[in-house]
Amino acid sequence: MAPAVIDEHTPERGESKYELWRPIIRAQRRATLERIHQNLAKDWSQRLSELLPQGERIEFEGLGFEAFDNLSETDSADCQTAVFTIEETEIGGFLLIRSELARSFVETRLGVASLVDGDRRISLTRIEHAIVREALSGMLASLSDSYRAAGIGRLAVIRHSERLKDTLLFAPQDYLVVLRFRLGPAASPLRVMLAASSSMINAVRDLVVVNGDRRGSSQIHEAAAAIPVEVDIVLGTWSVPIDDLLALKPGDSIVLPDGSDAWIAARTVRLGPVQVDFDGRRVLAEVKRHGRTNARD
Repeated sequence: MAPAVIDEHTPERGESKYELWRPIIRAQRRATLERIHQNLAKDWSQRLSELLPQGERIEFEGLGFEAFDNLSETDSADCQTAVFTIEETEIGGFLLIRSELARSFVETRLGVASLVDGDRRISLTRIEHAIVREALSGMLASLSDSYRAAGIGRLAVIRHSERLKDTLLFAPQDYLVVLRFRLGPAASPLRVMLAASSSMINAVRDLVVVNGDRRGSSQIHEAAAAIPVEVDIVLGTWSVPIDDLLALKPGDSIVLPDGSDAWIAARTVRLGPVQVDFDGRRVLAEVKRHGRTNARD
């Protein structure tokens, strides 16, 4: 059933007539969901940096509601899909990588040109499938971290498939919260789709804005601001087999990314990008805002 919330979005001229049985969402909660998934796109770009063309990043396109039968009718036959639930809730969902993006991951990792001519599709080999599955697993790990930090819950992956119709989780008429992502320009076929039960709307905590004019709120704000928070300066993240970590020995080198790609994080929450410089004695981190770098003591 659709969650009982109030929709503050008014259809614009030219949009299709609104269907009363579709899920609805308040503007503030929509903004919260969008922020969560904008940060998720950044995390994916960092985690999958070795699988993305140089300089490319995964972009969050937006949020919408769509019926499952419409989604399953438009998916490709060889997409890579992971079906999940949120532990201790009735929320289910799936993460889908379109075949074009899966092929791009493989080509970038192996350093080979496309072997697909026009609309002719070539099935992934066992090695290529392992590369795509590794990417999908990394994306699911980031998604689980993001949802847990947002208070939605922890993911439990229950099934993998190559057709969306095989998810066996939703009825055709179920409306889902659909989040879309892409790699490249707006018309790019390199896309990711994330969808979940509409009940996820009620699991999201609204962003809380402190209003200093309200009685007691300034004291609460001051007390909260004084709470110490442990933060990390992260130069990069990697996913490697345990055997590779166990094989490390004195004298081995790990090449770190450029300092301009670093960020500050508190546990799993990304706080913002920083520029990191090393002068031989200490590490200097400057917080970047809107493409510019502001020095911080």
